[in-house]
Amino acid sequence: MQINKVWIFTLAFVLVLTFLIGYVFSELGNDELAIKEFSYLEEIHGFRDYKTREPEFQNYEKINVYYEVAGLEQTDGYVRYENKLVATDPENKTILNKTSEEELGVSQIDSPVIFFENTIEPPEEGFEEGTYTIEIFITDTLTNEEVEHREKFSVK
Repeated sequence: MQINKVWIFTLAFVLVLTFLIGYVFSELGNDELAIKEFSYLEEIHGFRDYKTREPEFQNYEKINVYYEVAGLEQTDGYVRYENKLVATDPENKTILNKTSEEELGVSQIDSPVIFFENTIEPPEEGFEEGTYTIEIFITDTLTNEEVEHREKFSVK
């Protein structure tokens, strides 16, 4: 019996996407929309299972970040949100502007926590030396509530 390669690829893609977007549930019961637990990553294995690093990079290193979003409104067992990540270089020029809109099914609890892992790839010529800024914008599309978070990293 021959296994359908498209089916295997689709299943693998869904599993990887689920891992990367992943969602878990908060034991905190905080209803306020917030971006929490921001970290620069050396490696990640899943929700709150990662190794952090200092925000200093070489010019050809990938910049991997982890953050959690709590307090999204639930309706009919779903949360809906827009996730926007913007990175700017030392001259304040945008080097990344990535937006995604998602809908995730969740259990009926007080406050789901969703975690994200994002990567900023170096340009072909590498990052210039200096201080860069990462801005994260989350919009709960059920309530139109917005929250943002800003971090810096440097390239030596």
